[in-house]
Amino acid sequence: MEKNDWQSMNLKVLNQNLHLDIGILLFDDVELLDFAGPYEVFCMANVVVSMQARDVTPFLVFTIADKPRTIRTRAGLRVLPDFGLEDCPNMDLLVIPGGPGVRQEMKNGKLIDWLINFAHLNRQVASVCTGALLLGKAGLLEGRQATTHWSALEELAQLCPETIVVDGKRVVDSGTNLTAAGVSAGIDLALYLVGGYLNGEISRLVAERMEYVLP
Repeated sequence: MEKNDWQSMNLKVLNQNLHLDIGILLFDDVELLDFAGPYEVFCMANVVVSMQARDVTPFLVFTIADKPRTIRTRAGLRVLPDFGLEDCPNMDLLVIPGGPGVRQEMKNGKLIDWLINFAHLNRQVASVCTGALLLGKAGLLEGRQATTHWSALEELAQLCPETIVVDGKRVVDSGTNLTAAGVSAGIDLALYLVGGYLNGEISRLVAERMEYVLP
């Protein structure tokens, strides 16, 4: 990459070594790649940027959960979140993954209220896979376009009759809310966000370094 290309990075993000705070929600029976894929993309973006702009870290990524306890993913992997809902830092972006545990979390009034309050701060929210159902339960998809895993498209449409459910797209951008299709589409979502926050060339280099071919 030429020097001028790096200078064209979004200065709102990188000026004076500022960074974006990205929280990824975890819960029992969460789909592993739904959160690990985006996490890897944002962390790899830090690596790519630091190779040309030393001491610049555009993304601070952490995990949060209803309670600061060990989470057991759908695949059985155990993960210890960094924060609970009460003590998590302010976030510029919240990523909500999917998985079988979403249906249980849809009954979690504390979490739903927290999502609503977060959205009222005009912060950006992105979902992967059936994480869109949590956005829908919180009323955050009304009048918007959204997508989810192909097996849950009808469920999303029934849950959110005022939402335009999109089939066949891996990432749907509705402004402050973004949704992605299933599992691996979370990587596409995060690369899309990196391109928006920084620039498309950095997003391409991240995908290249991860040996990930965008559809």
